[in-house]
Amino acid sequence: MDRLNARSRSSRLVLGALLLSVGVMVIFPPSPQAGPTDAACTTQPGRTLIANRHVRLLSADDAAGNRTVYVCGKPNGRNWSLGSKGAIVRRPFDVSKAWAVASAEGGRPQDLFIRDVVARGAFSGRRNSCQIGTANRPGQLLRVDVVVVTDDGRIGWSGEERIGYGEPVVGTCIDGSGEVIARGADLETASLELKGQVLTWKEAGSSRSARL
Repeated sequence: MDRLNARSRSSRLVLGALLLSVGVMVIFPPSPQAGPTDAACTTQPGRTLIANRHVRLLSADDAAGNRTVYVCGKPNGRNWSLGSKGAIVRRPFDVSKAWAVASAEGGRPQDLFIRDVVARGAFSGRRNSCQIGTANRPGQLLRVDVVVVTDDGRIGWSGEERIGYGEPVVGTCIDGSGEVIARGADLETASLELKGQVLTWKEAGSSRSARL
């Protein structure tokens, strides 16, 4: 009889503990994840935007629904945010063996809109970014068609200006310093490629190149 009573008391204690834990979870539900967790780069929740064998670029929403673009090195690298706070990271994207790059759009006081190209090291966390255009309205911002990035974070880009003469252009961004290296109506912005450290593109049907 004593054994039966002991078992009955033990069962009641276990049941009580379970009910108490459920009640605590209902009253204090787990807080939602804000941005990426500590999951490995290859299994990190989020939408993959572009990836290769070395680097993954992904977007993820926090608890408030704000979307951030992250870069991480495979397989277990840390997640680094690509754009600056408040900036909207946009296509086009590119990844190298160690870096990711994209276009970004941000606003400033007095209705000034800014176009940047921004890259970040997937393993080092280093950043390289350059302002490449401004406008009074988003629709006037320079359009970026292609971005490329070297294994040490140098950026090449091509696009078309939408104010002034509206010419197609090719530019670079090296250690935070930007430069337009070619422009002209006959420049084919979609033809921009990176071969090693050399940018190549077509202009008036001919091939052009510049070392990045």
